[in-house]
Amino acid sequence: MRRRARLASCCLAAVAFTLAVACAKRGPRDVGNRALPSELGAAEGAAAARDVDGGPPRVVTTPAAKGLKPRPLVHVHARALATDATHVYFGDSSDDTLCALEKNPPEGARVEPTRIARPAPIAGALSVDSHDAALVWIATPGDLVLRVPVGGGAPTTVRDRAIFTSVAAAGGDVFFTEARGSGGVLTRVTGTTAAQLATFEGAPRGLAVDTDDVYIATSSGLEGAPRARGAVSELAGGRAFASPQVDGAWVYATAIDPKSRARTLVRVKKTGGPLETVATGVRDAPIAIHRGSVYWFDATHPALLASSPVDDRPAARAARRVVSDDPTFERVNALAVDNDGAFVATGSGEDARIVVVSIR
Repeated sequence: MRRRARLASCCLAAVAFTLAVACAKRGPRDVGNRALPSELGAAEGAAAARDVDGGPPRVVTTPAAKGLKPRPLVHVHARALATDATHVYFGDSSDDTLCALEKNPPEGARVEPTRIARPAPIAGALSVDSHDAALVWIATPGDLVLRVPVGGGAPTTVRDRAIFTSVAAAGGDVFFTEARGSGGVLTRVTGTTAAQLATFEGAPRGLAVDTDDVYIATSSGLEGAPRARGAVSELAGGRAFASPQVDGAWVYATAIDPKSRARTLVRVKKTGGPLETVATGVRDAPIAIHRGSVYWFDATHPALLASSPVDDRPAARAARRVVSDDPTFERVNALAVDNDGAFVATGSGEDARIVVVSIR
């Protein structure tokens, strides 16, 4: 009897030893060939939990990365932003002024916005011309284009008596679109000389400028026109384009997908060609480009996202990253990105503010 008991005890010990060795080889976080839910994304994690025991998920999955925390700069309701090397410029809707705020003040210094001029810009209609160190904007309510030195002074009128929709300044030239009937007009002003560059169908919804051309987003197409006059070319048709940006050989914009009716981020070569989808699930909000990366806001989450597409690969394959996922971005009014970060005008009323997120 005792001999049988000793034999059974030895067998149990051998089995326990074998199981311990097997578990050690598998590792503490491996179930068969499947990782535990906490090592996966939310959807994959829930599926893995069901696979393990056939029942409902029992493991709370880890949340997605939230990126960096936005840093508040000033409490103000702004609908337009622009930056240069030292300042962020914005329109203060509460007192109808154009203001400047130092980006990198001395440590411990209390910085208040400096009022430069009035009226404030309309939404998205503020541009900095580094060539002339000047600010150009469409003044509220939208019937006047003004210009002023970045350091302040008396504004000068660039154009008036029209319904202006977008503006950009570069190399001493001012470009703006105005609505006419169901379409619009693109005009260039150099000094005091105005030249009509193009007429187009569809309501204008933004413009972008490079060294040679101007690109206009409209409700019916994405078009390009030479800065020095010339034939207008259609880069892409339909899809309710908005917020155009230029980078290298590409023009980026947001657009409506004709099937899902959801907003997407797209790009097309400046010389024309097929339209590429960069991202889906994009909010109807401003986008920005800086050093090869494009920045946009998620349609369903308060998140600022980014991607860095390259020329010779499909843009949709470029990895996307979360710059910042924060409730601050539930309502976005304006966006500007430079070496010092992503500057975002957010909120309304008492919750309105301008924040900055590092992009390094």
